[in-house]
Amino acid sequence: MKKAITLFTLLVLVLSSAQLFAQDKEESAKEAAKTTEQAVEKAIELGDVATQISEMEAKAAAAKTYSVPKFEVIPASITVDEEEQEAFSITLPDVEMKQVGKKWKRHLKKAKGGDLEEDNGRYSLTGAKIKDLTKGEMDIHSQLKVNNEGVEIVSSYVLEGALVTEESNPDKAKIIRKRLNDFALIFEKERVEDEYKAENSLLKGFNGELKKLGNKKEKYEKEIEKYKKMIAENEANIKTNVAAQDDLGKVIDAQEKVVKHSKNKVGLFK
Repeated sequence: MKKAITLFTLLVLVLSSAQLFAQDKEESAKEAAKTTEQAVEKAIELGDVATQISEMEAKAAAAKTYSVPKFEVIPASITVDEEEQEAFSITLPDVEMKQVGKKWKRHLKKAKGGDLEEDNGRYSLTGAKIKDLTKGEMDIHSQLKVNNEGVEIVSSYVLEGALVTEESNPDKAKIIRKRLNDFALIFEKERVEDEYKAENSLLKGFNGELKKLGNKKEKYEKEIEKYKKMIAENEANIKTNVAAQDDLGKVIDAQEKVVKHSKNKVGLFK
C-alpha cells in the first residue's frame, strides 16, 4: 500500500509538471512555427542567400566603377516655319515625355527675356539672351519626341539671325552640346539618387530584420533559462515529495497497527 501511494503521488506530480511544460512548449512551438513561416516567406521574397549576395556584389562592383556619363549630341534637323533647319539632337534614356517637357520648359525659361511658346511637344523661345552663348538675342526652336531609347530633344539655335552649326560656329556649337549634356545629366543624377535611396532603404530593411531576429534569439534564450529553472525546481520538489511520501508511509504503517489493535478491542465485546 505504501509503495502504491508513493508511485501514484509521484505520477500525479510528474504528470502535472509535464502538462504545464507541455502548455509552455506548445506556445513556444506555435511561436516557432510562426517565425519559420515568416522566414520562409522572406526567403521566397529575397531568394537564395548566395544568389542575393552574388547580385549585391555585382551591384557594388558596378557602383564602384561608375563614372558620370557623357551623352552624345548628334546633328539633326527640325522644321521651323515650314523650313528645315540644322539642329542638335540628344536622347535621354528611360525617361517619360511629361517629366522631360516640364524640365525642358524650365530650362528655357532660365534665359533672360524672350517669348516662350509651347505647342504639343514643340517649344519656341525667341528674342532671349543666354549668358554663356551670346550678349545678343537668340532664338531656340525645339521638339521633344519619344524614340526606342527614351525621349529625344531636337533643337536649333539662331544667334542674331544666323543659324548656329558645327561648321558655321564651332565654339558656340561646343557650348550648346555642353548645355544639352548638362540638361541630360539632371535626369541621370535623379536616377542615381533614386537608386541610392532604394538600396539604402533595402539596407535599413535588412538591419531591421536582423534586429528582430536578435530579439527573438534573446527571447528563446530566456525561455530556455526559464525551463531550466522550472526543471531544477521540479527535480528538487520530487526529492522533497519522495521523502515526504516515505515519512507518510511510515506513519500509515504505524496507524494501521493502531487501527488493527483498536478493532481487536471492539471484538472483545461480542
